[in-house]
Amino acid sequence: MTHDLWLPQGADEKYVARALREYDPALRLIPGLPRAGIPYKVYAYRGDQPAVFICAWEENGKALPLSTRLLEMVKQQDRTTRSPAPDADVLEARRRERLAKDEDAMAQDLIDDWRGREGRSAMLPRSQSLRRARDKARARGEKV
Repeated sequence: MTHDLWLPQGADEKYVARALREYDPALRLIPGLPRAGIPYKVYAYRGDQPAVFICAWEENGKALPLSTRLLEMVKQQDRTTRSPAPDADVLEARRRERLAKDEDAMAQDLIDDWRGREGRSAMLPRSQSLRRARDKARARGEKV
Protein backbone atom coordinates (compact mmCIF):
# COMPACT_ATOMS: atom_id res chain seq x y z
CA MET A 1 0.00 0.00 0.00
CA THR A 2 1.35 3.39 -0.97
CA HIS A 3 1.19 6.17 1.56
CA ASP A 4 1.20 9.57 -0.07
CA LEU A 5 2.22 12.34 2.27
CA TRP A 6 1.85 15.83 0.85
CA LEU A 7 3.99 18.22 2.80
CA PRO A 8 3.70 21.97 3.35
CA GLN A 9 6.34 24.27 1.87
CA GLY A 10 9.35 24.72 4.18
CA ALA A 11 10.15 21.78 6.46
CA ASP A 12 9.16 19.36 3.71
CA GLU A 13 12.44 19.72 1.85
CA LYS A 14 14.42 18.79 4.96
CA TYR A 15 12.21 15.76 5.60
CA VAL A 16 12.40 14.42 2.02
CA ALA A 17 16.14 15.20 1.75
CA ARG A 18 16.76 13.29 5.01
CA ALA A 19 14.65 10.35 3.78
CA LEU A 20 16.65 10.26 0.54
CA ARG A 21 19.97 10.29 2.46
CA GLU A 22 18.72 7.49 4.72
CA TYR A 23 17.86 5.42 1.64
CA ASP A 24 21.19 6.17 -0.07
CA PRO A 25 23.80 8.55 1.40
CA ALA A 26 24.85 9.66 -2.09
CA LEU A 27 21.41 11.07 -3.01
CA ARG A 28 20.76 14.81 -2.83
CA LEU A 29 17.53 16.75 -3.30
CA ILE A 30 17.94 19.84 -5.45
CA PRO A 31 15.23 22.39 -4.56
CA GLY A 32 12.73 23.47 -7.15
CA LEU A 33 9.92 26.00 -7.36
CA PRO A 34 6.74 24.09 -8.30
CA ARG A 35 4.70 27.29 -8.52
CA ALA A 36 7.17 28.66 -11.06
CA GLY A 37 7.26 25.36 -12.96
CA ILE A 38 10.74 24.33 -11.77
CA PRO A 39 10.62 20.73 -10.48
CA TYR A 40 12.57 19.22 -7.60
CA LYS A 41 15.44 17.05 -8.83
CA VAL A 42 17.41 14.19 -7.31
CA TYR A 43 21.11 13.70 -8.06
CA ALA A 44 23.59 11.07 -6.87
CA TYR A 45 27.01 12.39 -5.85
CA ARG A 46 29.61 9.63 -5.72
CA GLY A 47 33.11 10.80 -4.84
CA ASP A 48 35.09 12.52 -7.59
CA GLN A 49 32.66 11.49 -10.34
CA PRO A 50 30.26 14.03 -11.81
CA ALA A 51 26.78 14.11 -10.30
CA VAL A 52 24.36 11.62 -11.85
CA PHE A 53 20.82 12.80 -12.54
CA ILE A 54 18.29 10.36 -11.05
CA CYS A 55 14.89 11.94 -11.66
CA ALA A 56 12.84 15.14 -11.71
CA TRP A 57 9.62 15.47 -9.72
CA GLU A 58 7.23 16.39 -12.51
CA GLU A 59 4.28 14.98 -14.41
CA ASN A 60 3.64 15.76 -18.07
CA GLY A 61 6.19 18.58 -17.91
CA LYS A 62 4.53 20.27 -14.91
CA ALA A 63 6.34 20.48 -11.57
CA LEU A 64 4.60 18.66 -8.71
CA PRO A 65 4.39 19.77 -5.08
CA LEU A 66 6.92 17.92 -2.96
CA SER A 67 5.74 14.66 -1.40
CA THR A 68 7.18 11.40 -0.16
CA ARG A 69 6.19 9.78 -3.47
CA LEU A 70 9.45 11.26 -4.78
CA LEU A 71 11.32 8.73 -2.62
CA GLU A 72 9.16 5.93 -4.03
CA MET A 73 9.99 7.11 -7.55
CA VAL A 74 13.71 7.02 -6.72
CA LYS A 75 13.34 3.51 -5.26
CA GLN A 76 11.61 2.32 -8.44
CA GLN A 77 14.48 3.61 -10.56
CA ASP A 78 17.13 2.01 -8.35
CA ARG A 79 18.75 -0.80 -10.31
CA THR A 80 19.85 -2.67 -7.19
CA THR A 81 16.34 -3.30 -5.86
CA ARG A 82 13.45 -5.35 -7.15
CA SER A 83 10.75 -2.77 -6.73
CA PRO A 84 8.12 -3.35 -9.41
CA ALA A 85 7.51 -0.75 -12.07
CA PRO A 86 4.24 1.13 -11.57
CA ASP A 87 1.31 -0.41 -13.39
CA ALA A 88 -0.08 1.92 -16.07
CA ASP A 89 -3.66 1.04 -15.12
CA VAL A 90 -3.04 1.95 -11.48
CA LEU A 91 -1.41 5.24 -12.47
CA GLU A 92 -4.32 6.07 -14.79
CA ALA A 93 -6.83 5.24 -12.05
CA ARG A 94 -4.98 7.57 -9.65
CA ARG A 95 -4.95 10.33 -12.26
CA ARG A 96 -8.68 9.96 -12.93
CA GLU A 97 -9.45 9.91 -9.22
CA ARG A 98 -7.41 13.10 -8.72
CA LEU A 99 -9.17 14.80 -11.63
CA ALA A 100 -12.59 13.76 -10.27
CA LYS A 101 -11.68 15.19 -6.85
CA ASP A 102 -10.56 18.45 -8.46
CA GLU A 103 -13.80 18.69 -10.47
CA ASP A 104 -15.88 18.01 -7.36
CA ALA A 105 -13.97 20.65 -5.41
CA MET A 106 -14.45 23.23 -8.18
CA ALA A 107 -18.17 22.42 -8.43
CA GLN A 108 -18.55 22.74 -4.66
CA ASP A 109 -16.77 26.10 -4.76
CA LEU A 110 -19.24 27.34 -7.37
CA ILE A 111 -22.17 26.05 -5.34
CA ASP A 112 -20.85 27.79 -2.23
CA ASP A 113 -20.36 31.05 -4.16
CA TRP A 114 -23.96 31.07 -5.42
CA ARG A 115 -25.66 29.64 -2.32
CA GLY A 116 -25.79 33.03 -0.57
CA ARG A 117 -27.59 34.55 -3.56
CA GLU A 118 -30.53 32.16 -3.65
CA GLY A 119 -33.84 33.97 -3.90
CA ARG A 120 -32.24 37.24 -4.94
CA SER A 121 -31.21 38.54 -8.28
CA ALA A 122 -27.53 38.82 -9.00
CA MET A 123 -26.02 42.17 -8.15
CA LEU A 124 -25.45 43.99 -11.42
CA PRO A 125 -24.12 47.51 -11.74
CA ARG A 126 -26.83 49.98 -12.78
CA SER A 127 -25.86 52.69 -15.23
CA GLN A 128 -26.89 56.34 -15.21
CA SER A 129 -28.65 55.89 -18.56
CA LEU A 130 -30.87 53.19 -17.05
CA ARG A 131 -31.83 55.54 -14.20
CA ARG A 132 -32.63 58.37 -16.66
CA ALA A 133 -34.74 56.03 -18.83
CA ARG A 134 -36.72 54.95 -15.77
CA ASP A 135 -37.21 58.57 -14.68
CA LYS A 136 -38.58 59.48 -18.13
CA ALA A 137 -40.94 56.48 -18.09
CA ARG A 138 -42.22 57.45 -14.62
CA ALA A 139 -42.70 61.06 -15.78
CA ARG A 140 -44.89 59.79 -18.61
CA GLY A 141 -46.92 57.83 -16.05
CA GLU A 142 -45.73 54.38 -17.08
CA LYS A 143 -45.25 51.69 -14.50
CA VAL A 144 -41.57 50.76 -14.23
